[in-house]
Amino acid sequence: MTFGVFPTLGESPDSPWFHTYEEAFDFVDQLLEGLSFMHSRLIAHLDISLDNILVNCIGPRKTSFQSRFKVFYYYNDFELAVYFPEQTNPAERVVSGLPTQRLYAPDATFEHVRETYGRDPAPEMLQQSPYCPFKADVWQLETPHQAIIRLFQIMSSTNPEVRPSASAALREFRSEISNTTSCELGGIVPKSGLHAMVAV
Repeated sequence: MTFGVFPTLGESPDSPWFHTYEEAFDFVDQLLEGLSFMHSRLIAHLDISLDNILVNCIGPRKTSFQSRFKVFYYYNDFELAVYFPEQTNPAERVVSGLPTQRLYAPDATFEHVRETYGRDPAPEMLQQSPYCPFKADVWQLETPHQAIIRLFQIMSSTNPEVRPSASAALREFRSEISNTTSCELGGIVPKSGLHAMVAV
């Protein structure tokens, strides 16, 4: 018999919204670190969203909780993930279509598959040709801070060849954060994602 012991985890890591940039940056840093780790083990999640991220805080949270104790974030919900054995040729580590297509019969309509995915798909997921699932994971991340929008614009590029790996994005992110002043880190975070800010 095998027992697994896990911390008690809660949902909605962004509720209430981050109070300071430092809290938001810690969130993004942990997400990038986790994604980099997954990718180093040749696992692509393919379903990254806030509702698939857990946090070590449960119950109702009326005020900012991230500054009260060390917060940890965890990726969850791996039923759409793909794994490639280490001996596979890197050029063959590709998938096709929306991740939910693997769950349905081949005759399922695209509209049905798209509806059941329930995420904004990376552009290449909507094409017929094979694509790199690791680059699709990178596309699904976004952040709420102006200072690192350039990095996240590249991460959300419609061209997967331009997107960095998760580990490269993590290095770039940490480099940007190291140049952020404590005053900036203490600034109030607007409740808007990267794509909304870029569109302004």
